[in-house]
Amino acid sequence: MQNLKLTILFVVLLLYEVVNFSCSSYQPNSIIFLRAFFVILCCVFLLNTILSNKKFRACFVIFISSLAGLLALFNIPVFFFRYYESAIYGFEDFSQFRFLYMPWGFLSNEWVTIILCFLPFPLIGLFLFWNRKYFRYIFLLVTGLLVFNMLISFSRAGILALLLFVGLLNLFFCFNRIISIKKQLLLNGVLIFSLFIFSLCFFGSIHSSIHQTTTHQRSTEGRLKQWEQATDVINYYPFFGTGSKNYALVGSQSQQIDFEKSFSGRVNNTYIQLIVEKGWIGFSLWLLVIGFVIFYSFRQIRQEKDVSDKAINCIVLSAILAVLFREIFFSSLLYNGGILLLFFVLLTFNKIIITRKNTAIVFVMLLYFARYRFVQ
Repeated sequence: MQNLKLTILFVVLLLYEVVNFSCSSYQPNSIIFLRAFFVILCCVFLLNTILSNKKFRACFVIFISSLAGLLALFNIPVFFFRYYESAIYGFEDFSQFRFLYMPWGFLSNEWVTIILCFLPFPLIGLFLFWNRKYFRYIFLLVTGLLVFNMLISFSRAGILALLLFVGLLNLFFCFNRIISIKKQLLLNGVLIFSLFIFSLCFFGSIHSSIHQTTTHQRSTEGRLKQWEQATDVINYYPFFGTGSKNYALVGSQSQQIDFEKSFSGRVNNTYIQLIVEKGWIGFSLWLLVIGFVIFYSFRQIRQEKDVSDKAINCIVLSAILAVLFREIFFSSLLYNGGILLLFFVLLTFNKIIITRKNTAIVFVMLLYFARYRFVQ
């Protein structure tokens, strides 16, 4: 029954995106997101059909973990090149020059969200392949590389999201008795020691990142001022919003000419961006879909009897909650289709909560939508 409900919610969300596009204040921007969202749903439901096979699930975990590990590994030399380049010019504080550091062409804050979406897969791999020695070491290495990439972003919210992920994982594992307390303490000790060593090596940049100035757009004061301006836009478009990707266009009209309130083109909060671009109706629908998945995931953890499957569900749920917390401080899901796809894969990966039968229903809806909207 819950599978049918989730399928219906996805269909309703897709239909609302069509309505949102029709009511958009500037449709050329909104059609970009609508097409991306359509492709994302197609990919998610196609993956759902494939991953219903346990062998394919294991292969998918290996593939995603390998991709994440390679990206994280080859990004580290890029970071150190930029870090020492800034040091040559006399800048000891790298956090103020993060605009020079763009991992694989992404903003450093977008890269943090990507890592959060990647992080659960090598951990899942540990539970799936624990008895295979070399696989176990590879997954541990990938996890370490991803955590290090998270730290060298010098993102306060990113590091807090990482700590939240670890904290939730500890609570879920302890409450459900998935691994022993002794092993949990050992793993936490390794993580704390690693954070301590990292803090000693990059103390200046970490200290500066924590104490950002008011004029810095990523500071707490800068974000609050930008969010205040977003409320003016919400008052003009309360129900259906401005349309997808129109925040920068509409928000700039109410932008005050003030250096301390400089407009970045991003609302820097996914939830406010949802209200601005989708309206209160769209905001409620998006939260309803995500909230349903979270609620069902909690139930699934309680009802699951297999320890390995229970652990996987705990990892995925912890990652989802960490990403949602991260999006309070920086909006990346609605700006980057690839990140949104990764997040939707996480949402539906939790023991394949959409059945093949319901997937077929959604595919019919998607094909009809594609014929109606994109053949023009």
